Amino acid sequence: AATTNSGLAGSVARQTGESVASVGDKCKEINKKHAIIKRSSLMIKSAAKKTREFDEKHKITSTSIKIGNSAVQGAKKVDEKHHVVDNTKLAAKKAIEKVKDVNQKHHVTEKTAKAASFTSKKVLEGARFVSRKVMTKETKFATTSSPSA
Repeated sequence: AATTNSGLAGSVARQTGESVASVGDKCKEINKKHAIIKRSSLMIKSAAKKTREFDEKHKITSTSIKIGNSAVQGAKKVDEKHHVVDNTKLAAKKAIEKVKDVNQKHHVTEKTAKAASFTSKKVLEGARFVSRKVMTKETKFATTSSPSA
């Protein structure tokens, strides 16, 4: 773990941990003083109760279910009359066949794969270049900042 390192990284890690612990302690203290968790819980329970009461009074859930069922039935009738699902399946099948034809004629898949491979190689080369530069700078920093014996 970084906290066991004796260098700058270890110091930063320890200070960060101490800060997080301090924030946690402060949160506990504020909660104890103001009962935030208890009050939040009561507010949530009250809001849920009022929501149920409002729904029971105005029948929102049951009305929504009825409207949804009616919409489904209407959609089924439209589909039975106009064969929307079958026509959509047929159109999708034709579109897939057309895509396959274009791919075979213009070799889209192969060209895309080659472009992706080329791009990933260039990204990897760039990452290696940056990594070498960073490592070189860290090595210089470590050798120039270490205490003289």
